[in-house]
Amino acid sequence: RLVSSMVKTESHSYLYKHPWEFVTTSIWHKYDDNKYIREVDVIDRHVDEQGRLHTRRLLTATGQLPGMLRHVMRTKQLSCLETTVVDPKTGLMTVETRNMSFTHLFSAHGTSEYRRSEENPSWTNYHMNMQVTAFPRLIAGKIEEIMAPRLAGNSKIGQEAVNRFCEKLREKFGKKLYPPVSAS
Repeated sequence: RLVSSMVKTESHSYLYKHPWEFVTTSIWHKYDDNKYIREVDVIDRHVDEQGRLHTRRLLTATGQLPGMLRHVMRTKQLSCLETTVVDPKTGLMTVETRNMSFTHLFSAHGTSEYRRSEENPSWTNYHMNMQVTAFPRLIAGKIEEIMAPRLAGNSKIGQEAVNRFCEKLREKFGKKLYPPVSAS
């Protein structure tokens, strides 16, 4: 078995100036306008004894691969498993994503947390952590160096989509149900 030279980690945090309920609702729509996501299939969805929603979805994406990887991968299609747990009591939504294709070349595992802000209950804290480990020893470091920032950058695209959807909710529900955003 070939061993990776290292694990490349990327992370970032963001403050949504939208309520947790609206941000977590928007998460389910973040792929609606994404030109790279071809299919979103719900594999499992259930509510556990504690009232937490558990969802597993298979995401199928296509896109432009980095030049070095185009020669190794014969397809532009990537499949990922997304596992989501929403706990309305604690105000925490956790989304884990991992690649299901190209696992012979690399493992990508992302964890995102959406948490009610303690600073302002009308806001939501977001934190994302992406780890990429590549396996072909001679090129592992290069694959990790290319893939980690690229995959982490995808979370910023999702962040923009969530903000757009939250703005639609703001317009639809108005100030009564949606608190105004303070200018801090």
